[in-house]
Amino acid sequence: MVDYNKQVKELEDELKKTKYNKATQGHVGIVKAKIAQLREKQESRTQKKTGASEYGYSVRKSGDGTVLLLGFPSAGKSTLLNKLTGAKSEVAAYAFTTLTVIPGMMEYKQAKIQILDVPGIVSGAASGKGRGKEVLNVILNADLVLMVVDVTHPEHHPAILKEVFDSNIRLNKTKPEVFIKKKAYGQN
Repeated sequence: MVDYNKQVKELEDELKKTKYNKATQGHVGIVKAKIAQLREKQESRTQKKTGASEYGYSVRKSGDGTVLLLGFPSAGKSTLLNKLTGAKSEVAAYAFTTLTVIPGMMEYKQAKIQILDVPGIVSGAASGKGRGKEVLNVILNADLVLMVVDVTHPEHHPAILKEVFDSNIRLNKTKPEVFIKKKAYGQN
């Protein structure tokens, strides 16, 4: 078994000892490249062990519009997706059944609407807790965000809004008007 952490530590120690100048800059670049390769190998190895995929949070937009279902775990997002689109998103009586983005397609008055079921977010998601940053970044490609809240937990609604706001995404706000005036070169 290869210990990537030990190899990375040795290379980082070598970098600390090496004085950076014109004669050593090539060597420093090679060492940094080796560190990057080792970290990449380590990351891919841990993904194979956990079964996690780096591609699970990116979905190609299709259809006339994209709707994202956002909410806490076990709020009914997957059930809603299955009912609206006929998709086969797994539903269970425990939290975090959905681990990746599950797309579905709904037709309404000759319009194709893509609906995305994302994993549930938790308090602290905007700061990275529970892979929250990845989930919240999916919002950037959506045309509409539908917040799904369990009727027995109405306090989740303001918590979801806070997480979205903390991740610098503004919902229900009009885009600011931006005007560009062409000026001659050198004028203020």
